Amino acid sequence: MSRRGAVCTLILFLRLAWAAAEQPHGAQEHAAKALRAAQAGDLQRAEAELREAARLAPRNPAYLSDLASVLRARKKPTEAVPFYRKALEADRGNSIIRRNLALALWDCNRLEEAVRELSAVLKQDPNDSIAASALAAAYYQRGQSEEAGRAARMLLAAHPVDPGAAFTCATAAAAAGDLATTVDLGLAMLRSGQQSSAVYNLLGNAYGKQGDLTRSTEAFENAIARDPSIEDNYLDLLRVLASHNQWRPALEVARKAVAGFPRASALYELKGLAETMLLLTADAIRSYTRALEIDPNSANANLGLAAAQRAAGMTQEAAATFERGIRKFPREPLHRQEYGLMLMADADAGDAAAEARAVALLEQAIALDAHLSETHYQLGKVALERGELRSALAHFEWAVKLDPNVSKIHYALSRAYRRAGRAREASQALESYQRLKVEEEKSNPGFPLSRAR
Repeated sequence: MSRRGAVCTLILFLRLAWAAAEQPHGAQEHAAKALRAAQAGDLQRAEAELREAARLAPRNPAYLSDLASVLRARKKPTEAVPFYRKALEADRGNSIIRRNLALALWDCNRLEEAVRELSAVLKQDPNDSIAASALAAAYYQRGQSEEAGRAARMLLAAHPVDPGAAFTCATAAAAAGDLATTVDLGLAMLRSGQQSSAVYNLLGNAYGKQGDLTRSTEAFENAIARDPSIEDNYLDLLRVLASHNQWRPALEVARKAVAGFPRASALYELKGLAETMLLLTADAIRSYTRALEIDPNSANANLGLAAAQRAAGMTQEAAATFERGIRKFPREPLHRQEYGLMLMADADAGDAAAEARAVALLEQAIALDAHLSETHYQLGKVALERGELRSALAHFEWAVKLDPNVSKIHYALSRAYRRAGRAREASQALESYQRLKVEEEKSNPGFPLSRAR
């Protein structure tokens, strides 16, 4: 919950509680001052006044609970928890206090206790949508997807669905990879009338990860139409299009996006990526150059520029850009990987010095990030050519684990198995190669740098 939302909720609780409660006169005055301070956004003053009210009326659950709520709004959940517990001791049947206690426990990352309190709230009031949403999010955070799904279905059973609670739950479901629940909650929010840019963005990303490009694109277009000022809507749409190798639509979106956000380096980077994939290398160089002008510290922009220069045949310029990137971003592995790949082309033409430099760069890249499948593949090829069979097998097997759907890796692995006398495994790897090769020929193969984004 945002600070503004927490303050508004606090003010509502204060008004309701004080209208009904009998209070000592001094405590009531401090409570009234706290209300005025909260309305003015002065939470520090509200906290001080409520502490005094709670001191004068130590068994008043409204003062204790409201003090705890102020502390939570001030990012002090550890201090809030004991005051919520004292409030519950004075008013054991108050499910709102118990729910707020659970949320404070969650803020403290005491998830097991939070789950216990939220479950108690829902036993008392199964229609508490905030508690159901928080319980689902807590379960998602704990990796208990089945339990999270049950809590989410409690939200979906409500008609209409509580939009705020549903959005919180849908965001947690998306982060946990529960895309079906994310979509169900998003559609329920749309039906309830919450047709905001944020909801459509949530749906766009979920559909994209499900592989439904049509619905994803439609959702992002709705997100943009409802709020054209949000840059992330364009970025997320472009990333989905890139992940599906839809480079022409991506370029069209990118052109519109940079017109609306001329100072957005990330948008120029994605525009340059689409242009590189479409072999519009001169345009790509201009886009990446512009991205670097806006943000000179963007490793992605520098890497993209080097790749575009390489694609344009400007090998000297690309080498200089790669070298600059290695100096400026010493912990970033992709500059070394892509520079090494470029030098491998020279090595294939018989340049021994280029091969030595390329291997050194690839080994440096993998030392920085052991999860680069292309680097493992290339080092495996070099090892196989040198007769270093054990090293070749290790690299190829790693590459297959990291990227099991790339045909060339399976082919290289089959060759290595064959040389090692492992005929059955060689045959299996060759079968995988043949199957994947057919699938790749049906689609537009991706660009290695797109995965870096």
